[in-house]
Amino acid sequence: MKFLYVVIGAVLASIVWFAFGEMKEETESEKFAKVIFTGLVTESSVNDLISTIDEINQQYGDLEKIYLYIRSWGGNADAGDAAYWIIRSSRTPITTVNLAYVGSAASVMFCGGRERLSLEYGTFLLHPPISSSSTGIDGAGGALDGG
Repeated sequence: MKFLYVVIGAVLASIVWFAFGEMKEETESEKFAKVIFTGLVTESSVNDLISTIDEINQQYGDLEKIYLYIRSWGGNADAGDAAYWIIRSSRTPITTVNLAYVGSAASVMFCGGRERLSLEYGTFLLHPPISSSSTGIDGAGGALDGG
């Protein structure tokens, strides 16, 4: 196995990077890229992720798969939704992998993968949207408690 590691960007505590590799076994060969997403889900970190996925799709069209490794507590719900759709619409199929913990908005991102995997002790946090009193929107929370 050989890898070329390229650092794409770092935003505060979020790091997005990818590696190229070729997995060779006796009977099959698979060309793939690996992308690591760690830290908070923010507009900035998701923009870096979108740029990385777009670059891989444009410059490396012969890849068979992109592995997106995620370790995040979550963050901005709108950014997580945007990440979901870019992951889902990627020309190269994306397999999402839970590295350790995928929570909140990051779990939405995780669900965008065409194939979804988790390491043995990977943990997920799913919860209804948090309501906001400043907007007057009750969201799913009111529906769940009978309100």
